[in-house]
Amino acid sequence: MSTPRSFEEHLTKALLQSSKDCPRACSSSCSTQESLATRTSILHQADIAHFAKAGFDALVGTLASQLGFQADIIKTVYGHLTSYEQTVQVVESMQEAAEECTVAEILSKNEESSYKESGYKESSYEESNYEESTKEESMKEESMKEESMKEESVKEESMKEESVKEESVKEESVKEESMKEENND
Repeated sequence: MSTPRSFEEHLTKALLQSSKDCPRACSSSCSTQESLATRTSILHQADIAHFAKAGFDALVGTLASQLGFQADIIKTVYGHLTSYEQTVQVVESMQEAAEECTVAEILSKNEESSYKESGYKESSYEESNYEESTKEESMKEESMKEESMKEESVKEESMKEESVKEESVKEESVKEESMKEENND
């Protein structure tokens, strides 16, 4: 038999292998697995997959109703794992997480309604974030204005210094020219 492609083929292969390993007439010392293999060997080979699927579907249905999930969800989880036991553990964890989330949501909704009933304005996370970002933006703008004013002040001082230098250079050149004229005379 080739490698199994589905759950049914895998189970069929396992059951057929078990029935080959154990003869039909087991003594009283046969293990439970061997006894089951002998009992299932009365099934026709063509029916094994059908009965395996029916049993699997029954287990999935029971688990689904016990834990409150759709059977398709449980089958999807099973498809990603290597055993039914692992599937049960994961689905139980999913149920616990769902219950915790439900309790948190209910408490959150009850707190919101009690704030509204007592007359307090509900302050959402987004509103406080907006206020904080607005404050940050105005602080940045003020900082940029101050920086701009400083730069302008520095420019003005620099221009004044250049103007004073130019005037002093002009004065010196005028003095030099006047001294030259005096010397020439």
